[in-house]
Amino acid sequence: MSVPNFYTVKGLEILGELAAAAGRTADAEKCVREAAALRASIIKHMWDPAAKRFCDGICADPRVAGNHSIYSDMYSLWLGLVPDGDGSGGGSESDAGVSGTTGSNVESVWKSTTSWVRKTAPFPKSSFRLFVPSLSWQTNHRFSI
Repeated sequence: MSVPNFYTVKGLEILGELAAAAGRTADAEKCVREAAALRASIIKHMWDPAAKRFCDGICADPRVAGNHSIYSDMYSLWLGLVPDGDGSGGGSESDAGVSGTTGSNVESVWKSTTSWVRKTAPFPKSSFRLFVPSLSWQTNHRFSI
């Protein structure tokens, strides 16, 4: 439930930029306003300040029960929705574990994402082959540009 909402915020922001570039100021302002309202609502209802991660839906919903997923972590980082340390806005994609700002929400989500990767990797070679297609067909064909 979280990821489609994250995409909607980013889509509205991009649509606002496109409308502004096309000279459609009223449409641009509406898209930016709607994106900001949706972002604020997502942070209010889906951000778990104790865990410093997004829930997999509305945190207060008993069916969600504070469940956090790797998908919510990855996409919130990628789309820039992780709130700043005070919970007032969105951290940028460039903050995602690269800047190393200690104690930030972005760093917390980044750590949860990378810890999941460390737990599941490295894959045994037999498992890895199932996920990586063979590239041998490329050597049998010539491509011209």
